[in-house]
Amino acid sequence: MINVSISPSQSVKLDYKQLLGYGLLLILLFLLVSSSPLHYWDEYFYIYSVKMHEPSALLAMEADLEGFFPPGFFAGKVGFIYLLDWIVYLSGDGQSALYTVQAVFSILTILFVIISYGFLTLLLPQRDAIAVSIILLFMPLVLYLSGKVLTEVPSLPLVATAG
Repeated sequence: MINVSISPSQSVKLDYKQLLGYGLLLILLFLLVSSSPLHYWDEYFYIYSVKMHEPSALLAMEADLEGFFPPGFFAGKVGFIYLLDWIVYLSGDGQSALYTVQAVFSILTILFVIISYGFLTLLLPQRDAIAVSIILLFMPLVLYLSGKVLTEVPSLPLVATAG
């Protein structure tokens, strides 16, 4: 059990099992609310690109794509391209691969909130850190980015960790 301070004179005991149960329930609710069958063209383009070409080949052909894409289109996303290449390599291709990639990117979004919670506990009482983390989890931008194969998603937990 952990003591959660409500005010200087009060405290509430939280059981770890109860806290874990509530956390899993919130994550499940988050996944249900944030799931969407809608995708942008670049999500499919990224997956197709890493499936059909090695990341080094994508960087080499970038000069030939001038006019279609801005300079540095792949070079500016090298970490993302390698991460996506690894996920696609492990999951194969087809619709199940897309679901696997979406699941990994949803996990990265949840990891962002968990890392943020860890930092919030350093700044706020635990009860407030939990409340702010729940608000962060259900913010429209976080719900929108969850499961999307966009370069912003892997950067979220990295930026939170760097903070």
